[in-house]
Amino acid sequence: MSAFDGNNRLSRRRVVAGLGASLAGVLGAAPALGQSSAVASDLRQRFTRTFETAQLPGDLAAIGARLGAPMLLRVFKQEREVEVWVQPDDRQTFVLFRIFPICFYSGKLGPKVKEGDMQSPEGFYFVGPAQMRANSQYHRAIDFAFPNDYDSAQGYTGTELLIHGNCVSSGCYAMTDPFVEQLYELGSATAATAAQGFWIHAFPFRMTAEALAGQQDSPWHGFWAQLKAGYDAFETSRIPPHIRVEGGRYVVAAV
Repeated sequence: MSAFDGNNRLSRRRVVAGLGASLAGVLGAAPALGQSSAVASDLRQRFTRTFETAQLPGDLAAIGARLGAPMLLRVFKQEREVEVWVQPDDRQTFVLFRIFPICFYSGKLGPKVKEGDMQSPEGFYFVGPAQMRANSQYHRAIDFAFPNDYDSAQGYTGTELLIHGNCVSSGCYAMTDPFVEQLYELGSATAATAAQGFWIHAFPFRMTAEALAGQQDSPWHGFWAQLKAGYDAFETSRIPPHIRVEGGRYVVAAV
């Protein structure tokens, strides 16, 4: 989260904290690509002020999974959605568990480049126990661990890039408190499992061939093509791919 004046932060927080209700009919209104309307309707969450973390174990059990199971978060900036994928105990592949609306993010399409640019990150990040924030300025938070190896290779700078509560952001993804509570409970259980953490794949948009072709004139087209390799690998296998950085580029190896 980039620094900004404290008085402005407090005034912005008061202004935008009540936006969630007005956004309820907008965020997550359309079904995800590749999903039927019925499936999307079942999994897509609507804005709520109700905390429902106690229901998570039962909801996961309904798909054969449990708290602490391997997990992948996929963030779609343009669509304002966070997908939660989990691995049931009896399967190698991951299953889409829930789709949360992003209440607010700052900046525009494109990666986080430097401290203070107000950009929300894009790329592939791995989260461990140290990145789980039980006590955040905005309720709970998950730290992207920015910069990753790719960001560092580009010379990108930034601190406190988070998925957090409330509906205000200065370089983060704000989910509202009830939704970040669920994400935190899911993430902390997985990150606490021995030798485990979880991936966050943050994309500018759903990376279909058509969507990327429509961005030929963007200065980020080459970077987004690297992200598409990771997107396609997971879309094909439903298993998070192996991702490393070589020569300042993401290298994706499908499982």
